[in-house]
Amino acid sequence: MSRIGWKHTIEVHDLSKLTKAAKLVPKVIPCTIKVPTKQDYKNIPKKFVVGRPLLKWEKLLKLPTNIKRLHDWYMRASSIGIDTISICIPQKAFLSPTRSA
Repeated sequence: MSRIGWKHTIEVHDLSKLTKAAKLVPKVIPCTIKVPTKQDYKNIPKKFVVGRPLLKWEKLLKLPTNIKRLHDWYMRASSIGIDTISICIPQKAFLSPTRSA
């Protein structure tokens, strides 16, 4: 039963098309990503403001690592102008059983 489904072929690829396509890719624009500091966590706004921390430093330290990483990403991303997060929520997330009061 060994080698069932194996296919031994040799394919020749024309790389000239790939080289031309690679030259069309736009150049990366350098930017400075601001690393959040403790100073950023003073005077937390009561309402959401883009680029400002969402929580006080003391509260952030008590959260799980994944939330800390997301908050750190948000602070760095907002420093270079990223203001949107796109996510994909699986359909089964909305199919939870109804809770009775």
